Amino acid sequence: MSHHDVSGAPSIPEAPEQLSLLSCALDQIGEAIFLMEGESPSFIYVNGAATAHLGYSREELTGGMGVFDIDPDMTEELWQELLPRVRAQRRVQHETTHRTADGRLVPVEISASVFQHGGRWYNLAVARDISERREVERALRASEEAYRTLVDNTPDMIIRWDRSLKRLLVNNGFLRMLGQSREAILAGRYGEGHPADNLPALAETRRAIERVFALGESEVLDTAFV
Repeated sequence: MSHHDVSGAPSIPEAPEQLSLLSCALDQIGEAIFLMEGESPSFIYVNGAATAHLGYSREELTGGMGVFDIDPDMTEELWQELLPRVRAQRRVQHETTHRTADGRLVPVEISASVFQHGGRWYNLAVARDISERREVERALRASEEAYRTLVDNTPDMIIRWDRSLKRLLVNNGFLRMLGQSREAILAGRYGEGHPADNLPALAETRRAIERVFALGESEVLDTAFV
């Protein structure tokens, strides 16, 4: 008589097959994975994304290469400082640079963790390519610099406030009108630093600003300042 499992429960692979399945699963992950043993910076395992990311074969990376070979910013001193911090916190994130096989420098975000298995310590590093994020940040900085240049060179007065009417930005036209430093003006709130003759215009402008914050709609106001 034969017996068949008709429960529908998945079978548990044997140990060698389980390792093969795990390695295959890790190769499907988009982030580069590096495994190291103890305090050694040498790689004992890398996934497929690590080979694609760096341009080295799996055999090259696990055949004697380590952190110092791919991270030009890492030194022996920094490595020895990082190990106890990772072990104490169990998970640490930081940004660094990886050098690929063809010499390209790639900014990466590293998520480092540590664990014990079979009485031994292991360090696991997951690297995410942040080139696109860095490019967006550079473009944003360039856009902000262009905006500030435009704002500072217009003859009009430009001021930006938050909801509490604290000044966040003033241009050179506003500085010339008040005759104060940018630091002094940004340290103040709405209306501070103006001569008394401007109080009626300031009150009218304040009401307009409060309406803009309340309604979320732009408003045009003609007023005069001394």
